[in-house]
Amino acid sequence: MVTLWAMLSAREIEQRQVNKLYNKLYKNFLCSMAPHPMVLWLTVLYNQPQGPRWLPCYLDLKTATGQEMARQLGEIGRYRLLLFPLEGPHTCAEVMTISLSQEQCRRLLDWRNKSQLLPESQPSLSKELLKQELDKLQPQILLKLESDDTVSFSSGSDSGNS
Repeated sequence: MVTLWAMLSAREIEQRQVNKLYNKLYKNFLCSMAPHPMVLWLTVLYNQPQGPRWLPCYLDLKTATGQEMARQLGEIGRYRLLLFPLEGPHTCAEVMTISLSQEQCRRLLDWRNKSQLLPESQPSLSKELLKQELDKLQPQILLKLESDDTVSFSSGSDSGNS
């Protein structure tokens, strides 16, 4: 199973565990096919006392690792988020299993397949474009997380720039 590893302070991990009832989750994927096929895999942990913890990860769809991760995410439909404390010992303190929507899975597989037909170009430029897109979306995501009254939240939407 695909895993996303994040290092947070031990205190933050503990506070998020204590406030588990109020935790919300947002997950999404953004894609840029030009100039280089790249996916921004975004996970956001949120609770009212602590606010958001943005966990972006980039998948280069022209590398074997990026291709394999996109395939597994699309086929399996879930991933694990492992939280490690910044301070020692560096053993996993929290494991969350995060499910993807069918639409997210389909798009990941489509993006993976389309990327195989495209030439390799400037990955750093695509990464920068995706960062800029995330900067624009952050206020909307935060508003959605803050206004949602449910105990648990995850987005079924994803965007694609192809």
